[in-house]
Amino acid sequence: MEFFMRRRSARMVKACRALAYLVRRATIVVLCCWFSACAQERGVKTEVLRGDIFGSYYAIKYVASAEAPVLAEVERVVLQRLRDIDATMSTWKENSELSRLNRAAQNTQITLSREMMAMLGLSARLNQDTQGAFDITVGPLVNLWGFGAQGEPDQVPDAAELQAARARMGLDRLDMDPTTNQVIKKADLYLDLSAIAKGYAVDEVGKVLSELGIENYLVEIGGELRAQGHKPTTGSGPQPWQIAIETPSAQGSGIQRIIELMDMGMATSGDYRNYYEREGVRYSHIIDPKTGLPIRHTLASVSVLHPKTAIADAWATALLVLGEERGRALATQNGLAAYFIRREGGRFVASWTPAFDELL
Repeated sequence: MEFFMRRRSARMVKACRALAYLVRRATIVVLCCWFSACAQERGVKTEVLRGDIFGSYYAIKYVASAEAPVLAEVERVVLQRLRDIDATMSTWKENSELSRLNRAAQNTQITLSREMMAMLGLSARLNQDTQGAFDITVGPLVNLWGFGAQGEPDQVPDAAELQAARARMGLDRLDMDPTTNQVIKKADLYLDLSAIAKGYAVDEVGKVLSELGIENYLVEIGGELRAQGHKPTTGSGPQPWQIAIETPSAQGSGIQRIIELMDMGMATSGDYRNYYEREGVRYSHIIDPKTGLPIRHTLASVSVLHPKTAIADAWATALLVLGEERGRALATQNGLAAYFIRREGGRFVASWTPAFDELL
């Protein structure tokens, strides 16, 4: 889900983001097109939906069934669900529910939607599971380092600025009552769901497709994806979807490894597209919540497989924050299927957890 851009304004950010994602999605789209050609030759009807959402893109491919509505109706229902999520969880939309929560005064009781409350609860649990590496209160640091709506800073933040930003963090300072869907901010928190919202949206689109009678599909939103059922082939029995794990290089979208997925979500987090350089120092958009600094280790990307794409999304970011050694140890301890790619002597070297081998 990572991309390279220089941030100068919200409009420029969105334009750069869209362009970068068009490049990013080339690998998966090529594979999907190949499957589509084979399927059409064998008489299997497939449908494809593509468009823009969340300042990024979505790409949906599914095997049409007799029970499913026509393509236009599927697109209408899917887009409505995506727009509802955007109106709830976007930090870029001033009137989104999340933006209103971020603007709310301290010590004021706020009633949230059940969907937002559930997302905050899941995020709090993942914060504990990842030992704080996944933290939706990291927003002040993201903005300070120039990866938010305000754009790239004129100079690198100093110690005082870092301290002030970190003083606005901490999920323990958000009082949540799931029985009433009410929250109280005990500090000037700024929540950012960008490391989990796309994965969540993928899962929700999958639910919509299933409710419409579509059992076999591949959904991708900004690099996070879910493969359900089988790819569109006939004659040789059900075959899993083939997905490419990208080589983490800003120069192109090479393929590190191709894997086969059925009934599984996948999310990838990397430091190789969204960064800037100052005086020879590279600053990535992946911020370590505990240090307040962009990561500086050799781990370039992490891909996580999980039945819930939202959980894969959060864990991919957390493991990248932790680095390969600590990240792989924690992923193994939690039985996660994770694939790590690190930089080593001008090349990329991969490693993975036992669960990744077992799953594939």
